[in-house]
Amino acid sequence: MSKLSKLASQAKKTKPVAFTEEAIKNFTQKVEDTGVVETVATAKISYNPANDYRETDNDLFLSIVKQIVGQQISAPAFKTVWKRVEDKFGDVTAENICNISDDELQSCGLSYRKVSYIKDFAHKVLNGEFDVDKLAQMTDEEVIKELSALKGIGVWTAEMLMLFCMQRPDIVSFG
Repeated sequence: MSKLSKLASQAKKTKPVAFTEEAIKNFTQKVEDTGVVETVATAKISYNPANDYRETDNDLFLSIVKQIVGQQISAPAFKTVWKRVEDKFGDVTAENICNISDDELQSCGLSYRKVSYIKDFAHKVLNGEFDVDKLAQMTDEEVIKELSALKGIGVWTAEMLMLFCMQRPDIVSFG
């Protein structure tokens, strides 16, 4: 089977993404503002709340930690590492992470760099330097600024967190 045939086969199995009219308008404006794309292929886009199926993770602290763990590794590798973390330490909270040694975290398959990012984030949450709950009241730009100020989190990761955890509908990542 050719690569194109495989992609076509996979595409048939996926559900179409539903966008709000506001999201479409915002995307169109961002595309026009960039000047990079002269024309955009027309697609039939509709929104039906009954078909809203996107999985979300409502625990933003946990989502940020998962994003750091999953960076630059395959999905199967992430699942293996994350299962080790959960099996070894149970609930992944700021307090639990701060009480785990760097070597213990690293023994789950995390690089020392990722361990340092995760521990730094957990310490900031525990000492009140970073308030995860305040992100909900911030604008998209403020959220990106706050999240990307964390070690190990860039603009793209912040945008993915806003989409899949915070359920912000009007995020378009140019990645």
